[in-house]
Amino acid sequence: LHCGGASRAFLMEMKTQELAVYASETGLPSLTPKSITSLDQLEKEVINSIRQGFVFSDEDVTTGIAAIGVPVFDYSRKIVAAISISGVAQVIRDNLEVLSSETIKTARLISENMGYSG
Repeated sequence: LHCGGASRAFLMEMKTQELAVYASETGLPSLTPKSITSLDQLEKEVINSIRQGFVFSDEDVTTGIAAIGVPVFDYSRKIVAAISISGVAQVIRDNLEVLSSETIKTARLISENMGYSG
């Protein structure tokens, strides 16, 4: 879950203690040189993702590929799914503002259709 846009979106509702357990159980294996491999780094990324409303996965799964992930909530305000877009890293980086905005809008529409109001 610590690598990738959609997968890391699921971590956005975890408390610090839950992230620590996840990190301990998985060991945070690296997929690329840019993968998150420490609990401190993971906590910072999750906080940043919550603040901005999306995950930015920059070559942490596949070199040269980036993704934007956004959680989808249900009526109980729980994350039940995530959507993401991915592509060539430089293209995603160059268009991060518009791509993240559109991905957030889409996730919000899906969430509202699942009874979420927030």
